Amino acid sequence: MAVVKADAYGHGAVPVSKFLASCGVEWFGVATLEEAAALRDAGLKRNILVLGTFFPAQARAAVEINARITASSVPHLEALNRAGTPQKPVKVHLKFDTGMNRMGFSCEESEKLARRWAERRWKNLRLEGIFTHLSSAEQIEAPSNRAQEDLFLRVLTTFEDAGVEVPLRHVANSAGASFHSTLRWDMVRAGIALYGYEFRSRGIKPMGTAPALSLKTRVLHLKRVPRNSPLGYNGTYRMRRPGVIATLPIGYADGVNRRLSFANVKPYSRQNARPEPMCVLIRGRRAPLVGRVSMDLILADVTEIPDVHVGDEVVLLGRSGSQVMTAEDWASYLGTISYEILCALSPRVYRVYVQH
Repeated sequence: MAVVKADAYGHGAVPVSKFLASCGVEWFGVATLEEAAALRDAGLKRNILVLGTFFPAQARAAVEINARITASSVPHLEALNRAGTPQKPVKVHLKFDTGMNRMGFSCEESEKLARRWAERRWKNLRLEGIFTHLSSAEQIEAPSNRAQEDLFLRVLTTFEDAGVEVPLRHVANSAGASFHSTLRWDMVRAGIALYGYEFRSRGIKPMGTAPALSLKTRVLHLKRVPRNSPLGYNGTYRMRRPGVIATLPIGYADGVNRRLSFANVKPYSRQNARPEPMCVLIRGRRAPLVGRVSMDLILADVTEIPDVHVGDEVVLLGRSGSQVMTAEDWASYLGTISYEILCALSPRVYRVYVQH
């Protein structure tokens, strides 16, 4: 299953899904009914599973999308059963909570649920799958992985003992599929790996993937500024020597996190104790981001880069010459994960799709 929720992790769900479908992918995972509807409206006819849950009042809308639906509670099942018909049963996947404590049936409910399925309590539903989600798949030695696997096996055994067929059993996300071969079952839910990002667990050889996305802009304006010039909002950065500042037409409204701002003036510098600024790439060189990241503009110090001109390409994520900047680099700087960096790219960032 290709997981394309959150606008395909910021890459663009519709074009990414259409491309993957052309490559033979049969299953797509989304988080919400709205995401499923957008793919259907765009003409995607493959299997879509809404991995997130829904409010029972949305059951009719869920059925109309013609997607597979995750049920995490008996009220979900009852609502879907009322929305379906024997001629057109709703295909459901039951989510069991084996340790995340977010959504899902408890494992203690499995016996009663299995019995109800065997008794055809919900005649307008078809059980297509049972799944759970690992809390620490990327941590290979985490005891929770084995504990969750054991609980999942208990759930499946309960349904098997009740004579209920479960066509699709799935557990593994990208890390789970990579590191835990016993958890691949009938389907794996590939997410971050599709977009070229690895798992930085100790002792694990990288997957050999490469980021699919580059984020680029161009130099909008160049300005020579004297020593001690304040830059941007509140003058939180001052030039320590005369130099050249490039203004770039991108900002936090586009997904450039405001915490990438770099200050060297008190009291604002206390909010950013990092010794070095984040950089962008221009002409194969690293240019420090200085001052506050604003909604639509950022500033880069290009004093040390010769022959920079208005219109020159600027790489925020991707490669320029021998230099590379990744979402992992941003994430490390910000104390977060690459997923958040990618998902934060806003719709106003124009996407260009290039097939290599």
